[in-house]
Amino acid sequence: ATLAPSATAMRTATNTPTPTRTLAPGTTAQDVKRIVLNKMTAAIPGVTKRDSDKLGAAINSVNQSLAANLWVDGNHLDSNDGDKVFNAEENAVTKLLDLKNDPQTRLPRTTLQDWIDRLVQVDRSLASIAISDAIAAGGNADKIADARDELAKGDAERARRRYDRAIGKYKNAWQDALAAIGAR
Repeated sequence: ATLAPSATAMRTATNTPTPTRTLAPGTTAQDVKRIVLNKMTAAIPGVTKRDSDKLGAAINSVNQSLAANLWVDGNHLDSNDGDKVFNAEENAVTKLLDLKNDPQTRLPRTTLQDWIDRLVQVDRSLASIAISDAIAAGGNADKIADARDELAKGDAERARRRYDRAIGKYKNAWQDALAAIGAR
């Protein structure tokens, strides 16, 4: 079963306890992922073999997260397999963090951090949109509360710069939002 988008879901700005970047109007989560993927791919010719290998692994993970069968539309994941998007994204961010923390990398740390920030924000947006959908559909209030709690935990992890953990919490929030409407 898939989660159909609602008019409410198209909103991308959210109220959060920590400052976050939101998707630009008219930009989907998939669009942002593709932009980051293109920038990562464009960086490969100018880096060392070591950097290229790590960056290539991150690129492969982002590519996996963009598989068409995992998406309903640019802002909604398939309710059965959408968690694979978060898993692949977590792998990509872990590889980018490895590069960022590698003293021998020739990739600018600010560039790597920008890619990490954008990918984490996409995952947050996917969870937030699913929560908005669950609210609009009159979903189970306890599950919606659970989803909001996981979203806040993800924001806290992100504020601590534990990006992989943040993505895991955003995945939990997305799953709880789907459970609120019986889609999971």
